Formats: sequence, C-alpha cells, structure tokens
Amino acid sequence: KEDGKRQKHHLEVEFEEKKNRQIYWDDVAMFCYPKEYRLGIRPMHPGDLIEVDNLEELIALILVAGIAVLVFVSALMRTVGHPLNWAQDVALIAFAWLIFLGSDVAMRGSGLIGVDLFVKKFPAGVQKVLDILFKVIIAAFLCVLIYYGYGMTTTGWARQITSLHISYSWVTMAVPVGSFFMLISTILNIIERVKTPAGQEVKHEAGRDVG
Repeated sequence: KEDGKRQKHHLEVEFEEKKNRQIYWDDVAMFCYPKEYRLGIRPMHPGDLIEVDNLEELIALILVAGIAVLVFVSALMRTVGHPLNWAQDVALIAFAWLIFLGSDVAMRGSGLIGVDLFVKKFPAGVQKVLDILFKVIIAAFLCVLIYYGYGMTTTGWARQITSLHISYSWVTMAVPVGSFFMLISTILNIIERVKTPAGQEVKHEAGRDVG
C-alpha cells in the first residue's frame, strides 16, 4: 500500500514535472527510484495470475466483476434507505451480454457441458459424424437467434429503459451479436473436427469458466 502511494507520487513527478513521456509504471520502481521501494523476488503460486487471452474474455471477466459489485452495492444502499434505481437495469444489461459472450468463451474452449455416455458406445467414425452433425444443428439454431435477435433489436429501438434513458435494444442486441460470435466459433470447431482423424481429441483453445 505504501509502495503504491509512493509510486503514484513518483509517476506524477516524472510525467508532470520532468515531462518524461517515455516511461512505464514499473520503470519508476526498478530504474528511477529503486532504493525507495521494497524490491525482491517472491514465489508465485497457482492462481496468483489470471491469463486473459483476448478482448472478449476480458470483457466477460469485467462483466462478472461488475455484476457482483452492482448487486452488492445495490442491496447495501437499499438496506440503508437509499436505493440505486439504475443499478438493477445496468446489471440486467451486463448479465445479458455476459450470457452470450461467456457462452462463446466456453464454446471456443469446449467448456460447454455435454452428455456423451450414449455417444461413446459408437465406433470412433460414428462419433465423429455425430459430433459434426450436432455442431451443424447448433450452427443452424444460432442462425435463427441472429435472425430473430436482429428483429428484436430493430423493432425495440424506440423502447426506453427509464432509469438510464437509453434504448432497450442495448439489452436485446446481445442476442444477435453474441450468437454471431458463437456461430463463428462453431464453424471453426466444425472445421477442426473434420480435419481431426476419428478417435482423436480435437485441439481446443484453453477454455475458462466465466460466471
């Protein structure tokens, strides 16, 4: 905590007084003022770092954290008699986007739940065909969601969220946009499944549980 305050002060000195625009935050402690910080090498443990592979995953993680904070603060303020009327609507928008973006993150990493007890009884070649067939069905369903989701977004643009004074389409827009991303992921999964020999596991991107 003390190092953080000290670094904030040193960054202000470098940027505002010395006009040093070619400096990073870690340069302050490591190269500019090393004697004023408690520098050292500390052991790392599993779970200390969270790897974020892309922007979509970062947004999903931010939405999870944001919803948790909003719900907690909203409940707290309601308890003390000062309810935040807008918090519930913001959480609604965030949750709608989280569902579809998080689903795509899970789909790319093969993180969706599947019951394959019956399918595993078939030969490897049949399993591959069924896997491709199921993914094609999913892709077709996503096309339906994109079509009707786009319709909901365009027709509901005039509907307003009273507390936020914005269109309700910002909620329904999550359906076509998220479904489009999932459609791309599904097509890529189908291509990878077709290229992978029967009996071998498909190499998926490392998935992350979001939500």
